[in-house]
This record gives sequence, C-alpha cells and structure tokens, in this order.
Amino acid sequence: MTFCFEWRKNMKKGLTLVQVDPRKNHYQSNSTLNSNVTVVTAYFDLGTFRKGQSGTYFTRDMYHNWARIFRHVKNPMVILTDSEFFKLHMTAIRNESLMSTKIVLLKRSSSWAFQNIDKIKKIFESSTYPKHYPNTVVPAYVCAQHAKYDMVERAAKMNTFNTTYYMWIDIGYFRNRKSENNFYLSKPPSFDDTKIAFNLINSKLKFDRSPAIIMKQNLVLLGGGLFFGKRDYVIKFAAQFEDAVDFFISQGLSNTDQQVIYAMFSKTGRKILKPEVELQVYTPPRDNDWFYLGTIMIQE
Repeated sequence: MTFCFEWRKNMKKGLTLVQVDPRKNHYQSNSTLNSNVTVVTAYFDLGTFRKGQSGTYFTRDMYHNWARIFRHVKNPMVILTDSEFFKLHMTAIRNESLMSTKIVLLKRSSSWAFQNIDKIKKIFESSTYPKHYPNTVVPAYVCAQHAKYDMVERAAKMNTFNTTYYMWIDIGYFRNRKSENNFYLSKPPSFDDTKIAFNLINSKLKFDRSPAIIMKQNLVLLGGGLFFGKRDYVIKFAAQFEDAVDFFISQGLSNTDQQVIYAMFSKTGRKILKPEVELQVYTPPRDNDWFYLGTIMIQE
C-alpha cells in the first residue's frame, strides 16, 4: 500500500487515501469471507433522459442490458425497484442464485429521497441555477441518486443474509466488463472497518471549495457508483448523508450524491455538518478511473 502524499495534504484528519496496485492479488482465498458482503443495487424507472452535456441519452433498455452482469455476481444481493418489469427481469437474471437474492418492489415515494422532489424541482427552476444534464435539470434523477443511501440503509437494517459488510453498486458499474466468469466482490484491500470506501475521481480538487461552488459547478471528487462499509457504519453514514441533503436543500442547493458528499466533507461542510463517519478514499493510478475500486475488489 502506498499513499499519495501530495493530495493527502489537502485532506482533513480522518479521511484516508489508499492506492493499491490492481495487478497484484490482494484477496483472501476463503470464499466464506467473500460471501460476507451483501451487494445492494436499485433501479428506478425514469424513462429516457439526457446524460451529460454531449447529448447522450440513457434508456430503460440500456439499464436492462447492463443488469445482465449480475448473473455472475456470487455475493448475496438485495435489489430494489419501482418497476414490475425490472423485478421480473432481475428474477430471471438471478435465477441460479435466487436463494441468495432478495428483490423488493417498492413505491419510490416511500423513500425520503423522492419526498424531496418538489423542493429540488423548485431549486432547479431558478433561472440562475446552472444547468448540468441531468444533475441539475431532472429532479427525479437526483432523487434516485440520493435514494441509493436509503436503499443500502434498508438492506443493512433487514440484514437478510446476515453479512458483516454492505456495498452499493450502480446497475451499470460493470457495463464494460467482458469476462463472463462468475466473481465475488470482496472487502477492499487495507480497509478500515470504521470508514466508508469510495473511489477518487479528480485528485486536483481541494476541500476548500464552497458547497455552493461544488453544487453549481457540478464538481466530482468521488465516484458514487460504488461505496462499501461495515453494516453499522453504512447505516450511520446513510443518516449522515440524509442530514446533509436536507441542509443543502434548505440553502437552495441540490445536485447528485457525488456533489453532496464532496460538499459534506469540504471545510465549510465539516464545520456545519460535523460528519462522524469518515471516508476511506481509494485512488487510481490515473484520474477519472470510475471503476478502479470495483476492479480491485473482484475475485474470480
């Protein structure tokens, strides 16, 4: 394990930055350790929406195709959705692993995240609020990104498969994976059980950026596609995240979970919100490697 000291100087006490060589085998061979991680994902049917400034559009079919990778995940899984079709789709995909799969059909309005939709819509309707597709344009998309913490908290509290660790993973996280081998997702190397693991995206960003700048300029420090933690700390972190969302909305600020977490751990955010559960940040050899953390967690 090596540390990126140049960037670490800009981090507050409590956050840990870890760099791991993905070419080396860091995994424990006992498969029972791997099955001690419950993988949580969710799909909320938002239809077709524009993603990014380039004009690319994401569709239902894209998510349905990306979800096929979960046929090969051997961890226990909790899958939550507001779509009857997606529930049936995932039942077929997980057909060989149904004993270690829980699929929950829910109303999106049951999540605190979607209960904020009108407040977020009002913020985005302001002519002075910058437009970044879909992050500051589509309120339901933002709610879906916030809801992942609610979904993981629910899964951790249910603890259906009695695991020590819980992780969130986006439906499309492994969309570029070519192998059709079955695999486990294991605890990341050198993980501190009192923290929550995230993947670094941009090492040039500093913690002195204000929450308003982070939200309005759509800045991304950490990727929200995967996070990992011990069960009780995941539950605490989810509550901490919800408090941060509520505070920033009260200040007329909203964006996806990535901006909320960056703002929460900024100097200003720390001073106001006083987060108790810290982050363990895994840093890729190069910036913008969105899938680094997941890659080093794979055991085939």
